[in-house]
Amino acid sequence: MDLVESRIDKLDQIRDIQDEIDSNQAQRYSFDAGAAVIIGLGIVVCGVVTGGTCFVPFAVGGLAAVAQAVSKNAAAASLLPTLEELQGELTQIDTNLRGRFGAANP
Repeated sequence: MDLVESRIDKLDQIRDIQDEIDSNQAQRYSFDAGAAVIIGLGIVVCGVVTGGTCFVPFAVGGLAAVAQAVSKNAAAASLLPTLEELQGELTQIDTNLRGRFGAANP
């Protein structure tokens, strides 16, 4: 029973880490899209209307969005070693379960 409970707990931990990675990646994509929109608007609005004189605020906004995207990508990447470690622990638990109960169920 302890092995089964350990396996369930490990699966919960893996799911939580994977959810956090997925959330960071989704936020990264949103920031990337936001940066593209901000810079695109800056080019269109400033380039057409003012000949480029107002582009600086758009560039700053776009760069801030890119910085956030990079931050979210780094946050997701920093969780990968933990995920791999948890998956290794799950594999060991599965091996222990098969060793304990595998011979009983040919």
